Amino acid sequence: MKLMFVGDVNLGEYYLALGHGPKSYAQKNNGGVFAQVQDIFDGADFVVGNLEAPITTCNENPDDPDCCILKVQPDSAKQLKGAGFKLVQVANNHVVQHGENGFIETLGNLDGMGISYVGLNKQEPVVFNEKGQTFAFFAASDVPDNTDKQQGQYQRLDEFFVQAVERSVEDYDHVLVMLHWGLEESTTPLPYQRDLAARLKKAGVRAIIGSHPHLFYEIESDENFVCAYSLGNFVFDLCWDHRLLKSGI
Repeated sequence: MKLMFVGDVNLGEYYLALGHGPKSYAQKNNGGVFAQVQDIFDGADFVVGNLEAPITTCNENPDDPDCCILKVQPDSAKQLKGAGFKLVQVANNHVVQHGENGFIETLGNLDGMGISYVGLNKQEPVVFNEKGQTFAFFAASDVPDNTDKQQGQYQRLDEFFVQAVERSVEDYDHVLVMLHWGLEESTTPLPYQRDLAARLKKAGVRAIIGSHPHLFYEIESDENFVCAYSLGNFVFDLCWDHRLLKSGI
């Protein structure tokens, strides 16, 4: 069984890239944004990533940049399915960028493509049964939401969540946790991240996959555990610092 994880995936565009970022590239290039890594993805049973922008047509106004940023066109999002994504994380600070209706439409678009999502508020783990093994995925974010600090659509990283993960270890063969955490300004994992990683490892979690800092951090691993504190950007339009271009699978 081979799982491949990637970091932040944004098939929309931010202010400085409107008209020439991932959204435009996805619409203009028949090969798609994942063409250069497709031969790698083809070696996986499935691919998992952090969906950093909503898939929605809500709040359309081409004359207002705020209505255009970090918005994925549904037709372009089909490239996720074509590339082999089977699960995406939706607990992050941009997924409700265009409101609750945009978030609901995002989930509907993922359902329509047959892509599962993890990270809803108080969601039970998303479980895959593969080759006689159970793989249980959890996801949460501890980053204040960009547009709605009181949002309740996605799971916050709190003690309730951590205890739910710890309790689940006895129920599944492999528990994997995706966390949107840390600080964009930090070039290394923060002490609380290392402490939580150690706690989850001790509980029996098999993998922690982090996102949010937009930088590629160190990866800790041993025979039974992997912690990728941040896999950095995978598809994004942050390119003014060479460190933002480093990524991994």
